[in-house]
Amino acid sequence: MLIKHPENAYSLELKESNNVVVENVNGKQTEEIFNQFWDDYKKIIKPLNGKSWAKKAVMDEFSMASSVDEELLNSYLKWSSKNGLKCVAMVVGSAVVKMKMNRLLKQSVGPIETQAFADEKEADKWLREKGF
Repeated sequence: MLIKHPENAYSLELKESNNVVVENVNGKQTEEIFNQFWDDYKKIIKPLNGKSWAKKAVMDEFSMASSVDEELLNSYLKWSSKNGLKCVAMVVGSAVVKMKMNRLLKQSVGPIETQAFADEKEADKWLREKGF
């Protein structure tokens, strides 16, 4: 299953064979885009029927200038945890993005293991080691 934002702000793809959502985030995110992103996440994980899942977040094009409120991001992370998210492999090109995302994930409720990587192959390997 693949969902793409109409303005290419993000894409979400569910790999049902290993319960991994591949998320690509591009550019500046607004609150409106983020709310659509969250609605699309609800659709993309529906086929998992409550099973544990992981996320590979490719954030090379993510902009720190995003205007999404951290409280809204935190609410999304809490929702994700309650809905089965167990691991997040972040592929980032910026140390600042890595630091911000690690802080937000630590604030979320539930045991979400997080690791940042420089490339997708390393992220995929780590997710396999975690059972995804």
